[in-house]
Amino acid sequence: MATALAARDLRALLDFSAELQTLERLADLPDVLLPALLRLVDAELVGWNDIDLRSGSFAGHLYPDDSSATAFAELSTLPDEPPLVAHFRVRPNAPAVRISDVCDRRTWHNTPAYVEVYRHYGIETQIGLPITTTATRLGGIAMNRGPSDFSDAERDVLSEARCLVERAHRRLLRTAAREAALGALGPNAGWLLVDAAGTVVDLGSVAVELLSAHRVAVEPGHQLPRLPAGLQLRRLDGEFGAGQDSALYGVRPAVAPEKLGLTARQFEALLAVADGSTVAAAARRLDISPQTLTTHLRDAYAVLGVSGRLAAINVLRAYGLLPAGIG
Repeated sequence: MATALAARDLRALLDFSAELQTLERLADLPDVLLPALLRLVDAELVGWNDIDLRSGSFAGHLYPDDSSATAFAELSTLPDEPPLVAHFRVRPNAPAVRISDVCDRRTWHNTPAYVEVYRHYGIETQIGLPITTTATRLGGIAMNRGPSDFSDAERDVLSEARCLVERAHRRLLRTAAREAALGALGPNAGWLLVDAAGTVVDLGSVAVELLSAHRVAVEPGHQLPRLPAGLQLRRLDGEFGAGQDSALYGVRPAVAPEKLGLTARQFEALLAVADGSTVAAAARRLDISPQTLTTHLRDAYAVLGVSGRLAAINVLRAYGLLPAGIG
């Protein structure tokens, strides 16, 4: 049963949260998170675990021990799952749980995990926190120490910390996905995260605008629909975090500016004035003369077969070529 946290624990959680908020890159998460957890609750070894539930393979990071590859390889060869992995597989939203909460000492000492791995590292007690669990992957944290079990108060502190870690993890996943998509597909593309069941987990503002322009309404929790011919959906390669089972997709207009006959300069000129800027202001941003910009615009109108700015912007909008927030 959860207990009220002491004032010192609340202060420690505030400091822990502040550390996580400084993170900007997903790759840096274990390096910051694991030492911070040891400052929150005393332990001899803490690990960030990424477990493939289909193959049983383990990967991740251990701190402060540097034998991560050896330890995780040993766990991958076990005939049965470690007790906490088996527990979190069926209870993915469980709070922090100790080994002593799921089995007695004799049962624990008879498990392959203890006999083949943990006893050789002097580990007698564990507490685990599931962070990212799907049908095929389990991502979480395991804190380990010798014979002194984790107290109820430490369990409750770690249960609160789990929420903070999940929040930071989701934020960093979104950042990584957004950067990857924009880098791979360019400024006129948006990104979506879709899970193994085809459900949209998250999507960026450019994707929302592109889809809305083609009368497709998509929100997190919706199934990814079949897209109209005017849009292209492309799955991007790459992993975006331990235990993360969502695929990253980029969505972009099926017709690129050059397919409409526009040169890069002409398209740039149209975008420069699409937000209502004057020719003089747009020319300053592009570092060209107003006369040059006017020439590019006149040529663009001729290519599109329109008579002016508003009609040209409507053409770009129809093909999904306007970045988010413009037009």
